[in-house]
Amino acid sequence: MIYNQNLNKILSLLLLCLLLSSCADRTEVETSAYILAVGLDKSPNDNSDNIQVTYLIANPKYGTEQQGGGAPPNAAPAEIISFEASDIISAENIANAVIAKDVTYNILRAFVVSEEFAKTDNFMRWMYDITKGIALRRDINFLVTKEDPLTFFEKNQPVLESRMHKYFKFVFEQDTKTGQIPNSVVNDLFRITAADGDLFLAIYATAEQSDQPLSNPANYKAGEFPYEGRTNFINYGGSAVFKKGKMIGTLTTEETKLSILLKRTLSAEDMLFILEDPFNDAYEMTIKVEQREKADVQVDIKNDTITVDLPLAVDVLTNHSMVDFADSTTRQHELKESIRSQLHNKIEKLIKKTKEELKGNPFAWSLAARKQFLTIPKYKAYNWMEKYPDMDVKVSVDIRVENVGRQVELPKMKE
Repeated sequence: MIYNQNLNKILSLLLLCLLLSSCADRTEVETSAYILAVGLDKSPNDNSDNIQVTYLIANPKYGTEQQGGGAPPNAAPAEIISFEASDIISAENIANAVIAKDVTYNILRAFVVSEEFAKTDNFMRWMYDITKGIALRRDINFLVTKEDPLTFFEKNQPVLESRMHKYFKFVFEQDTKTGQIPNSVVNDLFRITAADGDLFLAIYATAEQSDQPLSNPANYKAGEFPYEGRTNFINYGGSAVFKKGKMIGTLTTEETKLSILLKRTLSAEDMLFILEDPFNDAYEMTIKVEQREKADVQVDIKNDTITVDLPLAVDVLTNHSMVDFADSTTRQHELKESIRSQLHNKIEKLIKKTKEELKGNPFAWSLAARKQFLTIPKYKAYNWMEKYPDMDVKVSVDIRVENVGRQVELPKMKE
């Protein structure tokens, strides 16, 4: 009996030790410096092999004054530090010369590189360091900025969102949903670069602002969108195009949307296009395009042809020509054909650009081409990236107009 009691005590103590040991590696909020975004740029010294690393560090006490968080009354939402380092791994320890806390990437939202650095031949040498020594998730958003990351972070001052980590979350989710920017994450940069078959599209952003009017407000790149008022200096739009791990060009917001539609995925949710009004040349109409079925991509390696069938559901959101579509089958057909033709022409123009200027496709069509080969070595010997510019691409756009507006009877403008 005594033996059983002692055994139970020993087992209880062992169980208690196991429960307490789970807290051995805990980390207090006050002991960590939470990095929100990491910026990479060329060294300011032209003769140096180092890189410029910039940290955007969250202030966990910002916005907690009313809750008794103890934050200073003039506390900033984030701290910014920029310094030179030989690589991004050693940068963590170097930063402790100024930062008194342990650097952590638990809430990292964005990886930012300057356009100048992204266009260098050695860019991927430093990016691949992420795979070796940094404990971060591969779904971190990846974006390219026109200016250096330090300037980008300093001018990033959102008005409606005081928490910087929420700001990044909201802006990436919303702009990706509308197709203004691509769904760009670090893992896809590595994956597409290693596959060496397609182009990679990264988010394009800047703190610059244009004062020139846009001919098409729905088709622009970051820095080309003019606006007035009091808001954040940062604007996003379009894509930075990477080939073999190096930035080679850009796409506008409209070209980015079309690229998303041509992929064999269903990532298009709420895309808007501005087209010419088929019934009155003086006006334009806005349509909403939704992709409910995947694009059917067929690759014929014997004849070097690519055939794409793209089914789209369309809602007509504006009607400035005041034409009544409901009572005329002819007008409905004319409307449908005009939308199909205009979207097809835009797609043809984009494909021409990818073949002649970019020398590669950002539509992930290499995945369809791989199925035509029995082995990976045979696929690599085919050299898909080099063959694409000379291939014959045929795209068929199937339009289904589902909604032309809720207004039953249109008013007479003369009346």
